[in-house]
Amino acid sequence: YQRRVHGGPPAEWEPWDDRLEHAVNTLKHLFRERKRRRSEKASSGCSAPAPEAQALLEQAVIELQHRFRARRGPPAEWEPWDDRLEHAVNTLKHLFRERKRRRSEKEFGKELKVIFIQRTFRRQRLSKRRGIAKLQALFQRHSLSRGRTDAPVRCAFFLPCRMHTDVRMDQFHHVLGDAVFLKQMTPADIVGGQLSYPAFHLLLIPGGLASHFRAVLRGSMEGIADYIYQGGGFIGVCAGALVATGFGDAPQLVGAAGQLISGKGGAAINFTRAGVELFSPSLPALPLQQSELMYFSNGPVMRPCAVFHTHLQCSIAPCTVLATYTTISTCDMVSGTKQRHEGLSGAAIVSSTLGLGRCLLFGPHPEVSGGPFGQILLRAVQWTANTDEWQQ
Repeated sequence: YQRRVHGGPPAEWEPWDDRLEHAVNTLKHLFRERKRRRSEKASSGCSAPAPEAQALLEQAVIELQHRFRARRGPPAEWEPWDDRLEHAVNTLKHLFRERKRRRSEKEFGKELKVIFIQRTFRRQRLSKRRGIAKLQALFQRHSLSRGRTDAPVRCAFFLPCRMHTDVRMDQFHHVLGDAVFLKQMTPADIVGGQLSYPAFHLLLIPGGLASHFRAVLRGSMEGIADYIYQGGGFIGVCAGALVATGFGDAPQLVGAAGQLISGKGGAAINFTRAGVELFSPSLPALPLQQSELMYFSNGPVMRPCAVFHTHLQCSIAPCTVLATYTTISTCDMVSGTKQRHEGLSGAAIVSSTLGLGRCLLFGPHPEVSGGPFGQILLRAVQWTANTDEWQQ
């Protein structure tokens, strides 16, 4: 109350922001307290306990370690204080996501109110046609889908949680246009059985944080594998390609292994003969030996390998390399260190099959690379969806 009286937070400060600030302060306090306790524990010079008490203490420690290892729980040095710290971190992440969602809904309501005021009052600053066009653009921007519902290709666009505005979805819609209908698909939707073929021709996992995607998809990878095996397509870009190649402990969906290259910058790639044959119908002038530059951001370098899928009980043949890296020039966003990777033997774009479905993975980002990569991305969507447009 005193902070608000003396002009602390801005006017749009909400009770939700108070909870967020409280969670941040609690997190800082827990980190300081854990650091203090560990320093006291390390520098304590107390005398050794009696032999009987020492024996009982060692027996209790052994029992606790055995119990933790049997349950595959936290490590032996884990303390109750660390549980509180982990809970505070998870609460903080949830509050940040919830605040982002609420602010997007609030902005949507403000824009809608402005349009209705301009259309309803006597001055009529907007014509009827322009008012309807602005309303349609507003609802399109804040809806959970992009494109026409009667588009020839229906694509499930993966997001970790349902969001009214997402830059990645807008970027793919800008490149693909109305030829592809994009609809958000969360891990809860996949577990609930909403991802099915032929309701959706393919699943697209865009770029993001690979470790986060792996965590939220932990219980959904079997459903994705079943969907592809039954005939659905799959496209993974950057983090999506890392997850599909078995990043961490995630099961592999394609016959390739991925290695993470950190940093943001550009990647020069060369198309192989298989890549030219796949993409050349829409790009007749695509060169074979000329390097093309793509945007690169913490993406994978992929290498073909044979995989056995334990859930489907089938073998996955090594993938087909469509494009290889020539050089990758990156810059670390924290330290500013520049790196140049040359002579890489890994692949930038690969394709594979799983049952009746087709998979295609991009290490760089074709949706923001410009040039011919917009048509290449559209061609990749048509190939993985296996629709009539691809046959033509």
